[in-house]
Amino acid sequence: MGMKKKGILMCASLLVTLMIGGYSDSKTTQVNVLATTDLHGQVPYNLSQYVKEEREKDKNITLVDAGDFFDSDGYGPMDKYFYDRLDKKELEIIELENKYVEFPLASDMNEVGYDAVVLGNHEFVSNNRFHLDNMISDFKKNSIDVLSANTYKEDDENYVKPYTIKEIETENGVVKLGILGLTIKEVDEGKYIDENVIVTQPGAHGESISKITFNLEQKNGQWKIVNKKSKLKEFEKDKSDEYAGEVIYKIADIKKEVTEVNLKELTPFEWDKAYVFEANTPVEQIYDTVGYKWRSIVETTKDSMLQTLFMKDNKVVCYLAGDTELMGISINYDKSNYKDGVLEIYPNENDKYSVKKGAEIFETDLTYIGK
Repeated sequence: MGMKKKGILMCASLLVTLMIGGYSDSKTTQVNVLATTDLHGQVPYNLSQYVKEEREKDKNITLVDAGDFFDSDGYGPMDKYFYDRLDKKELEIIELENKYVEFPLASDMNEVGYDAVVLGNHEFVSNNRFHLDNMISDFKKNSIDVLSANTYKEDDENYVKPYTIKEIETENGVVKLGILGLTIKEVDEGKYIDENVIVTQPGAHGESISKITFNLEQKNGQWKIVNKKSKLKEFEKDKSDEYAGEVIYKIADIKKEVTEVNLKELTPFEWDKAYVFEANTPVEQIYDTVGYKWRSIVETTKDSMLQTLFMKDNKVVCYLAGDTELMGISINYDKSNYKDGVLEIYPNENDKYSVKKGAEIFETDLTYIGK
């Protein structure tokens, strides 16, 4: 979605209405909603931590996504998902094989605590009906509602639920939060604004999240929205994938006359420790070594698969992962370099590699030396 599409709240769009049950007179309450859009294959760590903090303040907070979550994620579970759906017999012509493959993002979004998602245009791209049905089924297995009031089957029945109602326990009774999903191609900023809808702009790739607060007052047994506000929380842009691309380019660009190089010279960012993981290292061991789950990853199985994390102040700043057979470079380690499947590297201490250039200008092989 472009920024224009992100204009309407919960943006392929969610219309919020409020009803009440179990009430008494002269009461007030507050309902909070967190909204994201354009996650494109992953739920960033900063976003998930913010949701966790907000949920500690308000255990009844609602978390929704406005669509365009369907995308690859850079050598993570979603990349594997896309690959596993291919018909391996027709790799020259990319075709989808109609076999069930679990949609991993549904589990990730359940882990963060999403209540509902709306189908955006990306969910219909690089997809077919078989895999779309299975994706929706996987969200249901994870107790996440998939919404779209204007997407229909051939018989004119709704393809998915048009809306959902969440019952929110408050100190003054049960508030029923109605969430309507609309799949919209273009939304002009300034449209669809009324008492129940707020225009906001959650950012692409999980770089921001909107918090919408409704303050309610009960009069004559009915709840009325007294005021509403929307606050955009922006996160520092995750440059780990961008940095990884720069490292690969710098390795490929090493001059022919160079025979040895320090890893520090090839990294255009600050780091104080790097972890190199041996192929087949369990994912949980990687998370334990790093100290936290900074993103969803998959276990590598090929010896040519590279998995290196650069750290700064105990935070991941660059995730260098991929199949070196497809990169035009190789970075080689001996099994003796690893201790329990992990090699720790420190800049300008044990980060030296020998260099061998190939026939092609960007063909480069690095072999770890250490000190």
